[in-house]
Amino acid sequence: MKCESFPIIFNILTICITGESKERFLNLCRNKEIYLWDIKLNDNSIVCRIKRNEFRKIRPVCRTTGCKVYITRKYGLKYLAFKYRKHYSFAIGIITAFLIVKGINNYVWDISFQGNSIYSDQYIYNYLCSLGIDSGIKTSGIDCEWLEHKIREDFSEVTWVSVSKKGTRVIISFKENDGVVIQDEDEHQGDIYATDDGEVISIITRKGTPMVKKGDNVTKDQILVSGHVVVNDAYGEEMCSMDVQPDADILIKMKADYCDTLYRDYKRKEYTGKTKTSIVIDAFGKEINLLNWNLDENTWDRLCEEKEIRLFNKISLPVKYNIIKYNQYDNVDYAYTDEEMEEILTERFDSYIKNLQNSVQILDKDVKIVRGDGLFEMRGSLEIISPAFHYGVYDRN
Repeated sequence: MKCESFPIIFNILTICITGESKERFLNLCRNKEIYLWDIKLNDNSIVCRIKRNEFRKIRPVCRTTGCKVYITRKYGLKYLAFKYRKHYSFAIGIITAFLIVKGINNYVWDISFQGNSIYSDQYIYNYLCSLGIDSGIKTSGIDCEWLEHKIREDFSEVTWVSVSKKGTRVIISFKENDGVVIQDEDEHQGDIYATDDGEVISIITRKGTPMVKKGDNVTKDQILVSGHVVVNDAYGEEMCSMDVQPDADILIKMKADYCDTLYRDYKRKEYTGKTKTSIVIDAFGKEINLLNWNLDENTWDRLCEEKEIRLFNKISLPVKYNIIKYNQYDNVDYAYTDEEMEEILTERFDSYIKNLQNSVQILDKDVKIVRGDGLFEMRGSLEIISPAFHYGVYDRN
């Protein structure tokens, strides 16, 4: 770090050299390794900078050359503190700012999550709030080991969790079981019913009594697996019966209807180029709108960008600000061409098929585009294999 680049940090002097042997003065300083910089030659003097601890070394040079040296300006923290030594408010302000930052650093102002896909951020955040962990809590009040154990205990799908504190941030990292889907307990009460008409392709029953077999045709709301289990003895006579929670993997081949409509006339946004900007400050949960524009939502687009204020990129402060940008637009009437309508409907159908393939097996597709009055419609059916069942109430009638 060069001192000439940061004069406020180092103690630097600006000096003025006068006399008839100024050039000799500079040569002797160079020989004695006295560092001078920012040298400027005037009519009768030379102005330059020198470190404070080297200023005493130029006295022998002054006696040898007969030059005189004057200090014109002083830089550095030492001189700045001496200058404001009687400004008590300045010192109080620095101490107060230091105490505020130190106090803020003792609290948690940001909780972030990493690696969670099954559970949403809001779901985990609400869970932490139920434990008394929220923004504004003291960092000393969070026991990382206890919280890790508590999360593993209450979330069965979480195989590994790490809780760490960095400044005013708490970072919770998760590793979850692959392919696990959360379902409410109420959804697992009762018999297993079919959701659509179709043919049973396969059925594997782990708990309960199967009511259908492979190759059977079933109808909607028909019982596929009953939760009523009968226990027989060696002679085939009923000993007892009980209700259990049925569990099975069932695949049904069925037809799924598809219909998508696109109207020829539509409105498109055309931006006028006129923009407005507003800033909303969120401090300690309270919002302050610096520029509150009264704009029509039907003619202005709103884009919000939230930013956090952090000290040294580590300490999160309880203050955020949102930069809101508004873009004005006009709603202009347009009409699709036949080619555009066919292309849009085809793209929508391809996207639908791509998403559907993540959960079902598609055997056949039979769809076509039909022209109507001011619209195009793509309709037809798909033959798919899907786990088409749901849990209902027990039916013992």
